[in-house]
Amino acid sequence: MARSGWARAFAAAALLTLLAAPGALAQVCPLPPWTAGPTFGTDAYGVAVTNAAGLIYEAGGYSFSAAGNVNQFKSYNPATNTWTALAPLPTATAISSLVYDAVGGRLFLFGGNTAPATVTNITQVYTIATNTWAPGPNLPDFRSFMASGVLPTGMIHLVAGYSTGNITPAFNTNWQFNPVTLTFAVKAVLPATLGGAAAAVSGGRLYVMGGRTDTNAIVNTNYEYDPVADVWATKATLPTSVNVAGGAALSGTPACTGDVIVAGGGTPFAGMEAFPDPARTPDALNITQLYDVATNTWSAGPAMTSSRAFVNSAQATDTLLVVGGYNGTTTVNTTDRIAGPPLPVSLNGFTVE
Repeated sequence: MARSGWARAFAAAALLTLLAAPGALAQVCPLPPWTAGPTFGTDAYGVAVTNAAGLIYEAGGYSFSAAGNVNQFKSYNPATNTWTALAPLPTATAISSLVYDAVGGRLFLFGGNTAPATVTNITQVYTIATNTWAPGPNLPDFRSFMASGVLPTGMIHLVAGYSTGNITPAFNTNWQFNPVTLTFAVKAVLPATLGGAAAAVSGGRLYVMGGRTDTNAIVNTNYEYDPVADVWATKATLPTSVNVAGGAALSGTPACTGDVIVAGGGTPFAGMEAFPDPARTPDALNITQLYDVATNTWSAGPAMTSSRAFVNSAQATDTLLVVGGYNGTTTVNTTDRIAGPPLPVSLNGFTVE
């Protein structure tokens, strides 16, 4: 498919920026500023987010205004910059993992918390064509705060996380889920035990970045999983340690494709609890950190419009979106948005006209 005029012009400008950058093969990802996107409904943190077939989906989360989990489930259309309400979750969960199965046209919502101190092992399966939910196979164990992603093989990976309302015990598990056979397999474990890490898939590999260990350390680690060799590698650390930040792989201009963005997050809590307490004042950040996979280097991205932890993010076609979160005082229903250019190509590699 041919590029549109603005996409060709922007790609050329980005390539000139790339060639003019100091250092051999240095990349500069020219992201424009974040702007406020449309609110998505009831305020919530720990909203599960993913992209699927050109849309972005959000599911569940915990709301201070509702004093509990919410079962809202919506899709965001980048072309119209609007949310559409869909069939609500059968079980309202927060800090779950939402992953897209492109072959089956389904979304899998794994685990999470049914209440701040109650972790579940359920899987909820949404069929896009019929707007319906059904139960799926239970996780091998109770888990929330997992890092997750779907690899080019179609296999879904669910990594690390917690099994209680506290950060202990933390896990280094790496479960591979086959959405065709609906079975789990155990793969090489993460080199650390933690939860709340950001995750993104780039170049056929899964990146697990930051998070919080069971010793209450907020980390800046960056681990790369190779599914072919079934091994982990330690990569360049994040400039700023973050917990419960949003991760997404970018596609678009030559200077951005394959890069990973880690948005927001924070360094919450002196205690061992995994969830925010309004009586305390944890840090919430508005930073974005950009990882150049090819050169294994980090740089600063544009600041978000507000500081938020417990966020999730995704890119669909030419829009990058950060959804919901906790601002250090309460939960919010706001989104941050970057609309292309410079994101004129979808995650599937098709040029947007």
